[in-house]
Amino acid sequence: MSSRGLLPCVCGLMLGCGDALPPASYQGDAVYAHPLVVVTGVPPVQGGLRLALFWMAEGVDGAPSDVIEQIETGRPAHVGTGPLRVFDRPDAALWARLTADGRGYAIGRFALYVDANGNGRRDADEALVGDSTHALVYAPEALTADASPSGRALSAGFHKTELPFACAPSPAPSSADCDIALGAACLREEVCGAQGTCLKVDEGWPGGYCAAADGATCRPTDAAVEVVNTPEGDWGRWVRACADDADCRTEQGYYCDQVSGACLVDDGFVVTLGRPTAREACSAVDPGRPGGDGPSGRPGNGTLTACAVDDDCAAACPDHVAMGCACINPPRVGVCGFRCADDAVCADAPGPPDQTCRDGLCLPPPR
Repeated sequence: MSSRGLLPCVCGLMLGCGDALPPASYQGDAVYAHPLVVVTGVPPVQGGLRLALFWMAEGVDGAPSDVIEQIETGRPAHVGTGPLRVFDRPDAALWARLTADGRGYAIGRFALYVDANGNGRRDADEALVGDSTHALVYAPEALTADASPSGRALSAGFHKTELPFACAPSPAPSSADCDIALGAACLREEVCGAQGTCLKVDEGWPGGYCAAADGATCRPTDAAVEVVNTPEGDWGRWVRACADDADCRTEQGYYCDQVSGACLVDDGFVVTLGRPTAREACSAVDPGRPGGDGPSGRPGNGTLTACAVDDDCAAACPDHVAMGCACINPPRVGVCGFRCADDAVCADAPGPPDQTCRDGLCLPPPR
């Protein structure tokens, strides 16, 4: 969830005030447009600040700092607000994943750098000096769930999403009625139900927004996971699920984030000077604050342990798991889970509730 606030309306991602100008190579209309990009922070003294779209070379599997600039998107940047327009789709060399049948996707972030030599592009010795709370996911063709970076089917085109997004779809519902009015407007806690909480207007939620409370003990059918990014770590909370914008309160500034399948605030692309590069594009989270009560009714595990090989899981594996832990590694991301011989050990396995022992691993119910 990004921090929110109002800034004076001066030019950002622009060559001059008024309408954003196309690049010199402009040959048509913008392929993606958003009415608002916000650049905030203290600008560097030396000038030469530029904003460009950078694509993550390895997608969710690589380091967020491993990025490639889409040079034609670069613009002189100024602290303030302005419209965002992208005139060129990323070519296949910038895609994070390309399958044998030609399907792929790309994950881009708007970032700031100082163009010290004035050549209009970022060189290897020019560090990124600001990063975004949002990403732009591009799918040249519709993606099935197993080919998508978030494990959700994705239509062709550009999709704005918050960083980080959940690495996998929401667990199966535990109850049709959890007494949570997810996504409803609110001014008081009681509007949201016994297991809900009101995210307030002064916290950046227009009209208020009902979400699941930290101690909610079930997950309703209309829930999706929003990843809350904090210096202490990521954690997930249940918010209203959606298929398109019609499911969200668009008249109050909400939209359907197709990547996460959640109704969230459409507050533009916020790029902050001095903001460090995101730790990851997606986060494997167990809904519930770290150390708090998750929606499974057991102590929440907060952020799950990411991994590439089984050895990465040894330090985080509890002593009572006799068979040890393994790196459960679907195409999108690896997370540490329990090895098992029966269902008993799966009761407190990290991740979604109601896991069972299948093929020697504790796994969530099939969807």
